[in-house]
Amino acid sequence: MPQFYETQIGQQRAALKKEEYVEACLLFQRRYGRLRYAPLKSGIALALCAAFVVNAFSNMSFSTTGEVLLQALATVLALAGFGWLAYYFFFGMRKKEAEWAGKNYDKSLLPGIEEEKIAYRDSFEVKNECETMTGFWSECGGCCRKGDLLVVNTAQNLSRNMLVFQRSAMAGGEYEKLCEHLKFVFVKRYQESR
Repeated sequence: MPQFYETQIGQQRAALKKEEYVEACLLFQRRYGRLRYAPLKSGIALALCAAFVVNAFSNMSFSTTGEVLLQALATVLALAGFGWLAYYFFFGMRKKEAEWAGKNYDKSLLPGIEEEKIAYRDSFEVKNECETMTGFWSECGGCCRKGDLLVVNTAQNLSRNMLVFQRSAMAGGEYEKLCEHLKFVFVKRYQESR
C-alpha cells in the first residue's frame, strides 16, 4: 500500500495482552462510542435529582401529616432513582464495557494474535496470519492516546474499528515519532487522555 514517496514512520510486531485490549477498548469507547457522553448523562441525572429535592421541599405543606409523608416518600424515591442513574452512567457503563471487552478478547482470535503494524506517512499496513489490511490515515476518524497506548479510529473502513499501537512494542523513539506524526495528520481529531 505504501506509495513510492512514503517513508516508514514506525513499525511494531506484537500481540495485545488482555489488559491492554480492555484499556484500548475503554479509551475508544470514551472517545467515539457509548461512553462518550457518560459524564454528561450522570450530571443531568444529578441535576434532576437536586431539582426534584428543591421542588419537593419548596412545595411541602405542613397542613397534614399524610401529605408530608407522601412528599417525603416521593423525594426519597426520586433521590434513589436519579442517584442510581448517575452512578450507572458514571461507573456502571464503564464496568460493563470493560467486561464486554474482556469477553470479546477471550472469544475472538484477532485481538490476541501477533500482528505486524507498519505506519507510513499517508497510510498503514496490518499483517497477521489471518488477514492483511491496508488503509490511509485520511480515511480514519481520529486518534486518541493514553500512556503507552495509541488508538486509531479506523472509521469502518477495515474489518475492525480500532488500530492499537503500543509503546513497548516499538523500537527506540518510533512511538513518539508516530504520535507527533498523527498529531499533525489528525490535528483536532487527536486527543491525549490522562
